[in-house]
Amino acid sequence: MITFEGEYFDGKTSRPTSVSIEVGETELFMHTPTRYSSFALKEIKIDPMVGSASSIVYLPHHQEIHSHDLEALRALEQQLKQKSPEYLAHYFESKLRYVFATLVFTIALLGAGFFYGIPTVAAYVARVVPENIKLMMDKESLALLDKMYLKETLLPIERQTAITEQLNRFCATTHCAPFQLLFRSSPILGANAFALAGQSMVVTDQLVEKAEHDAEIVAVLAHELGHINASHTLKMALQAMGSGVLIVMITGDVSTFSDLATGIPLLLIQQGYSREMEEEADAFALQGLLKAKISPHYFATILERIDPDANASKTPFASHPETRKRIQPFLDASSL
Repeated sequence: MITFEGEYFDGKTSRPTSVSIEVGETELFMHTPTRYSSFALKEIKIDPMVGSASSIVYLPHHQEIHSHDLEALRALEQQLKQKSPEYLAHYFESKLRYVFATLVFTIALLGAGFFYGIPTVAAYVARVVPENIKLMMDKESLALLDKMYLKETLLPIERQTAITEQLNRFCATTHCAPFQLLFRSSPILGANAFALAGQSMVVTDQLVEKAEHDAEIVAVLAHELGHINASHTLKMALQAMGSGVLIVMITGDVSTFSDLATGIPLLLIQQGYSREMEEEADAFALQGLLKAKISPHYFATILERIDPDANASKTPFASHPETRKRIQPFLDASSL
């Protein structure tokens, strides 16, 4: 039989009464100096044990028994065989092997969510975002870029038109998503081109000046069109947003996309695209150049000129690792 001492609260006043407890098979018996009571065990609940703190036995009609006799209370807890969430949590917490297993499971679940779950959901959200939302994001991102990194282009309108027309001829032979080519000058970014979340694609005056042939400019822009076709910039922003992807998916909150738009420039600078995204954009450019009968050699020559050391690009927006490895397929295709 389980016996222990405690303090009884009648549920009406805050004054405790010292009691002695005996627990039988089906009933709990309580003795006070002036009364004797019994309660069916099926009417009793007990708080899960937490360290060395006292626990509470809950009786009918808001009555309680508080006790520090941990051994007796654990025995009572086992006899009651409670299956509440709190009891189960305490049971698992008290078993080191379960704690370790739960920790490993939690880490694995978070890892799976980070590496597989978020990218999968981000890819889905990127596909269903309306075009007007993407255009809004482009407008806000471009406004921030113009304030921080970009200046008005110095290229004559005739030069801008000629480059745009050559890119349109490229798209006449391969599938290009709708795009808007924008020209800007940027001493900070240097020779560069980059795609935003929607249809906007920016090329700097410095890249145009660096090119020795217009086909080199088209080749670089073909790569950026690969990013636009696959919505890489939007996917990257959604992935960086993490759990916010779910908010976008569930609520469709337009203000969330506005927050994404202002973060895109920083993502492009600090993070850049993943290796898989770069390879996908390279593959699009290579196949497009071959269809347009433009030598893929032009892509290799301008990348080597921008990055003469053939290492990771030093320009903020051109986060393209291993230049030599990247241009090799273009050189191989040029020799066929």
